[in-house]
Amino acid sequence: MRVFYCFVMAFLMHPIMHAQAMGEFTPSKNNIQLPTFLSIPGSLAIGSVIWSSAPVFTRLGGAVVEPNIWLTAQSFRVSGFEDVFQTNVPGIGVRYNVYYTSRDNPGGVKLKPTPIDGYSPYPIKNWVTGDSYQQKFSIELVKVGSISATSAIKVPGLWMSLCYDMGGACGGRFELTISGASSIKVGPSCKVSTPVIAVQLGKVSLSSFARLGDTSSPSYFSISLSCTGGDVGVSIYPYITLTDVVSPGNITDILSLSPRSTASGIGIQIFHGDDLLKFGPDSSAPDNVNRWKAGEIKRGEALFQIPLRARYVRTGNPLRPGSANGQATFTFSWR
Repeated sequence: MRVFYCFVMAFLMHPIMHAQAMGEFTPSKNNIQLPTFLSIPGSLAIGSVIWSSAPVFTRLGGAVVEPNIWLTAQSFRVSGFEDVFQTNVPGIGVRYNVYYTSRDNPGGVKLKPTPIDGYSPYPIKNWVTGDSYQQKFSIELVKVGSISATSAIKVPGLWMSLCYDMGGACGGRFELTISGASSIKVGPSCKVSTPVIAVQLGKVSLSSFARLGDTSSPSYFSISLSCTGGDVGVSIYPYITLTDVVSPGNITDILSLSPRSTASGIGIQIFHGDDLLKFGPDSSAPDNVNRWKAGEIKRGEALFQIPLRARYVRTGNPLRPGSANGQATFTFSWR
């Protein structure tokens, strides 16, 4: 009898896993601390920035194989604003400033976050293994409506994720948190009560301008503000930019003469106290060129005056007599 032996060879098949490094953020979390106290001018225009944070950073590195960045605010957009999101206080929103840096964007490109219920991926291109770039984050608190806060402001955070597609696999993720809570006080509200000011510089003899830089005697005037309201103990600080109507790009301390002026070799200077003022763009931006601080307005100060003086100055040749008129606008911003 023949006996056949059957050898059954069992092979345990182990799936071969190809490990693939993914992009990662270092650190994976960073925080912005809100100030303890926020003083908001009552006259602050809607859309104005109330407070800006210092930037914080993370570094994106590794083998970034995920094709998209997903930038998601943990909140919803404020109606009427494309880039401002809701906080817990009506009238105050938050803007996230995020700058993505890479081989293709060495100077950084600003990304727009999507709300918590939306998505809009930003494609990653030409990332090379070994690349490592710093990513920059900051926030701004923005006035988006009437503010009458009864509670401290809290701000939602933000996620930056590396993902393939909606609902697909994701690699590294960075979380921006905003900690603390700011108590809110509202300062006085002010409006300009002298929107048009005529300054008479008078008649001046040509002999007063024998040399370049010679000046006439000054004429005094003031900008008046009418102010009301405000919380106890809260002051506001008006800032002003003077703009040359004839030459809006003028950032010198000489106001141009109007086209109908017949004099030549003459300009106009304006002073606030001992400070010779320079002109700047017609803007209320907090970093506007040649913006200057006009003082402090306290609660209960119904009338606030900003004293100024103007004078002629010889600026060049030829020096000819005639009319010498100039026109400037003043634009307020508030802190």
